[in-house]
Amino acid sequence: MNTLKNTFTKTTLILLLAALLIACVPTINVFAAGMDDQVPPVDSTRVRRPLVLIWKRLQNQYERQGNRLERAEFFSTQIQDRLDSAIQNGKDVSSIQAALDVFKQANADALVIHQGGETIINAHSGFDVDGKIVDRPVAVKSVESLSDVLRETRDAMRNPFRLLRDAFQAFREANRPAKSTTP
Repeated sequence: MNTLKNTFTKTTLILLLAALLIACVPTINVFAAGMDDQVPPVDSTRVRRPLVLIWKRLQNQYERQGNRLERAEFFSTQIQDRLDSAIQNGKDVSSIQAALDVFKQANADALVIHQGGETIINAHSGFDVDGKIVDRPVAVKSVESLSDVLRETRDAMRNPFRLLRDAFQAFREANRPAKSTTP
């Protein structure tokens, strides 16, 4: 009886292991495409749509960046007015004035770089008037070109802005009112 039970247990374990091994074996074979195999075209409406959306998003970013550059001119004139009044009050604002001059020059340079994007948008090479793709390789070049203009404009303003911000922080630290010790 005991040997029958051992035989049955061993047989059951072997069958379970065999079932697990069969379950682990993949049932569908997948092979890499060979050198001569035809690859289905990927230029479908599903792939074209993201390029159209990227083009529209870049146009919106271009417009927002232009608005920020215009506001930077306005803010720099306001900062200059405040600096003039601080000079009249006897404050030392030479570091802020130097940083503001660098910022103004960078803003002028960034505006020149930024205006290059307007020609790209007006030409809309690879896209029709409605923003649909006409010629995909040319459209990709247009997207890359506009993206480069936005990046170059942003890079042109990044360090002068940080320099101006740091000059303001240093000025605030140097001219902070003394803490009163009276309760």
